[in-house]
Amino acid sequence: MTRLRIARFAAAAAMIGSLGFAASAGAAVTVFSNSFENGAFVDTDAGAPVAHKLPLGSTAMTGWTVSAGAPTDAVTWIQEVSFGLSTPSGEKFLDLTSYQNNGRGGVSTTLATLSGWTYTVQFDLGTSWNYNGATAAGIEVKAGAAPLGTFNFVAPANQNNLWQTQTTSTFAGTGGNVVLSFTGTSGVNYIGLDNVVVTAVPEPQAYALALAGLGLVGFVARRRKQA
Repeated sequence: MTRLRIARFAAAAAMIGSLGFAASAGAAVTVFSNSFENGAFVDTDAGAPVAHKLPLGSTAMTGWTVSAGAPTDAVTWIQEVSFGLSTPSGEKFLDLTSYQNNGRGGVSTTLATLSGWTYTVQFDLGTSWNYNGATAAGIEVKAGAAPLGTFNFVAPANQNNLWQTQTTSTFAGTGGNVVLSFTGTSGVNYIGLDNVVVTAVPEPQAYALALAGLGLVGFVARRRKQA
């Protein structure tokens, strides 16, 4: 067996080992979960409401880059309760409109993928009648250049601080990194984004490769001890 094939089996073994054997064929595994809680949060106005105006290109939120919007005021990172808004979990969430109502923006994160695995994204989309009226809050999600769906949420009349969980179409892992992007497409003054979760399902052949890899690693380890 060539060193290259051994390396591939070992990589597959490491993959399934790192997931604690949870990735049986057909079972979804959570590979990414983020609710915008961490990073270098600074209250822009140093008082109520508590929010951080983020410019295009900002990496203040751990694991995220502001990838669309106005150069100096692209999106708003909010700590609850501010603007009459709160998050479904944690203390912070994102508004994909600018702090000073200069338009809509977007954020992106980089996800390491595995070949032979299928990925799905879930996230919470927020809206509020006070800020959008009958206009939908909308977000487009992409994996690289591939669209995974555009999602819209309209608040019923006079109902505020609403959240709805959205699920994208699936995309295939490449064995490399994929940029996931979330871009505001509709909304007057508020497009809520929170609780981004990515799950992955191994195809049967990928799971078989991982099991074979575990066996190979064990065999190599025994040979080394005997030597």
